[in-house]
Amino acid sequence: MFTAHIHPETGVEQTCRDHCRNTAGYAEKDLEGIGLGKAAYFAGLLHDAGKFTNAFNTYIHRSAAGERVQKGSVIHTFSAVSWLMKNHHQEEEPITFDDIAAEILAYADGAHHGNFDCINSSGENGFRHRMEKQPDYDRESMQNFFKECISEEELTELLQEAYSELIQKLQCISDPEGHNDPLETYFYEGMLSRLLLSAVIDGDRRDTAEFMAGKDYSKIIPGNPELWQELHASLEEFLEKMPNATEIQKARRELSEYCEKFSEEPGGVYRLNLPTGAGKTLSGLRFALAHAQKKEKKRIIYTAPLISILDQNAQVIREALGREEVVLEHHSNILHDQENTGELERYELLAETWDAPVIITTMVQFLNTLFSGRTTCIRRFQSLADSVILIDEVQTVPLRYLTLFNLGVNFLAEVCHATVILCSATQPCLEAADHPMRIRPETFVPADQYLRYEEIFRRTEVTCPDSCQMKEVPDIVLRKIEEKQSILLICNKKGEAQNFFRELQNRKPEDVKIFHLSSSMCMAHRKRTLKEIYEALDRKDRVICASTQVVEAGVDISFACVIRLAAGLDRIVQSAGRCNRNGESDQAAPVYVIHAEDENLKMLPDIRRERSAFLALLHDWRKKPEKYQHSLTSDAAVNFYYKTLFSSMNPGEQDGYVDSHQPSLFQLLSSNQDYCNCCEEDPRQHYMTNQAFRTAGELFRVIDQEGSSIIVPYDEEGETLISELYSDRGQHDLAYRKKLLDQAKAYSVSAYSYQLKKLSEEGALQESEDGVITLLGEYYDREIGLTEEGGCDGCTLIM
Repeated sequence: MFTAHIHPETGVEQTCRDHCRNTAGYAEKDLEGIGLGKAAYFAGLLHDAGKFTNAFNTYIHRSAAGERVQKGSVIHTFSAVSWLMKNHHQEEEPITFDDIAAEILAYADGAHHGNFDCINSSGENGFRHRMEKQPDYDRESMQNFFKECISEEELTELLQEAYSELIQKLQCISDPEGHNDPLETYFYEGMLSRLLLSAVIDGDRRDTAEFMAGKDYSKIIPGNPELWQELHASLEEFLEKMPNATEIQKARRELSEYCEKFSEEPGGVYRLNLPTGAGKTLSGLRFALAHAQKKEKKRIIYTAPLISILDQNAQVIREALGREEVVLEHHSNILHDQENTGELERYELLAETWDAPVIITTMVQFLNTLFSGRTTCIRRFQSLADSVILIDEVQTVPLRYLTLFNLGVNFLAEVCHATVILCSATQPCLEAADHPMRIRPETFVPADQYLRYEEIFRRTEVTCPDSCQMKEVPDIVLRKIEEKQSILLICNKKGEAQNFFRELQNRKPEDVKIFHLSSSMCMAHRKRTLKEIYEALDRKDRVICASTQVVEAGVDISFACVIRLAAGLDRIVQSAGRCNRNGESDQAAPVYVIHAEDENLKMLPDIRRERSAFLALLHDWRKKPEKYQHSLTSDAAVNFYYKTLFSSMNPGEQDGYVDSHQPSLFQLLSSNQDYCNCCEEDPRQHYMTNQAFRTAGELFRVIDQEGSSIIVPYDEEGETLISELYSDRGQHDLAYRKKLLDQAKAYSVSAYSYQLKKLSEEGALQESEDGVITLLGEYYDREIGLTEEGGCDGCTLIM
């Protein structure tokens, strides 16, 4: 008998045979709905074939006994790769579909404990390295695998079934009619490899977690037509209770009904073309539930760019569905994963899996699931298959990742059978990008009706005063508060919002209440502050709120006037959505866009570029306002803005540009030409899978400055939570710790690496063995949130 795992407390052993078969079963379930179940089963069955040796048996038993063993001294991930590539892959031209399928399976098994480059920067071949490193060990492991787990004849039969499924997908992406850029075909093949790897990782981690915890971690409730029907009925009941008296309320209901009717459409990529304030979240959810029921989808995934949107929309979605347990909210990676090549680290057993019918997450986590190299992110990829994906505020995708995003969405729709809905009041022309998204032309709201609804929801007027200096902004706000009951000031940076908040706090009239909102505040803090703002607005108090973009979308709040520092048109339109939101004023309420000439956006290149595109629009609009129907937010203005924005980018800049010393991420994940050119012999003559998966995964960053989540002691509950995390039970009871970490999401703040370094030097941080970071109380300000200096009352932080 060969041992896969040993329980650290009971000493109970799990055999390699049981683990491989269990992993195969889970992997099969992940992908059978999209026609890849057999391929996933095969890869899952073979993934730990390298553990069937006396050497690994000795290694794991010594480790369990507490002896010091060197991680990586016994490599078990090479055996499956070696057997597949030596026995079922020919290194002769031409490359066949069977060869490519063998490469995909080999990669999925060889990378289940960490990505590897098929060709690295030195021109070394990852497949050949695994074939040549330890041939005697691999031969022994496979002989034992065939004796203990499955015969070679049976495995070969399963391989043929796997080939059949993979070849169908390869034919789908091979583009026989020549519509794709050739690099796109390589990219899609790489995505197919990642998808299969995702199922293997999920099956492996799930079975390991169940063995270690002695629990069944199967899906909470599977997504099925019966569940979707129940949730849809709950949503309909919720919508019926919503007011339907005003013109705006009636228009929202009519638009929601258009979304319901649209659910009959086949899968693909569509635009949800609703005006700002029309209720995209509930209308999109109504479509998703009806579509999931009719098309038998596995899950619904809602993504948004900002935590603030999730703060509010998650609560609305839960109330509308009426069942808390079917929703998984994921927006902070409290556990900071590090790749390992040996046994699973403890933190991986607590990783988020997206294993629920309804997922609510951020754009960052969505993009990480598609492209990050961390195994916890790769694991989630299979959850996107056969799902309905609502991408809210799609215009917020970082410009440098347009190619990866567009092609990733194409892959989800065409290979993974997902239905993808792009939500935005300012829809970017993604078809005009260097590598276009394949968006279906059908729209939720007919074009002849859309203009009528757009007029109904036009509640503001965007104007642009003359340019000014940053120091003049507080003066402008204080002048406007004498004219308007409430002012929302939206800044481009946290430091700006905090500095304006402090100055306005010192200079405001006595009867004016001043508030601050930014992502320096944890979710619990923001929720409490928003509640105070709502109450002040309801009382008709005079209110000023200095905020960052966290308030721009998904926050159902209405001010009498909005002042926005100049940025991209999409951000300006979102800001306008927080003004006269419910038609409180019969007149169009003012939204002032202020161009502060000395504003420093050096560290925010995307916002700087977007602001330039808006200023170009403003220049053209001032010369020919009739060209834009005298509105800076008309469709003509939006189209001009995005064309200007995209045309300002250099060739290849949308491809995940890293720096002048590195190929783009798109190249690394497609042909990997630069690295292939370093090889003595061109590997593309013998392999199609030449991508530098590991390098690309390490270089991929949605946010330029890498950061981590910190749990902060905002209030008494936060302090108790931190205390419990370091308690004896909190450190040794996995189920209890997972519960605490779920609760900690409301008390987490994301900090950049430079901030972590400074806080660490100050002695302000405490870190547990599994990577959970917590903050000392004196470094969290009750008005502005996370600070870098402790022991001060109201100190500011420039972030």
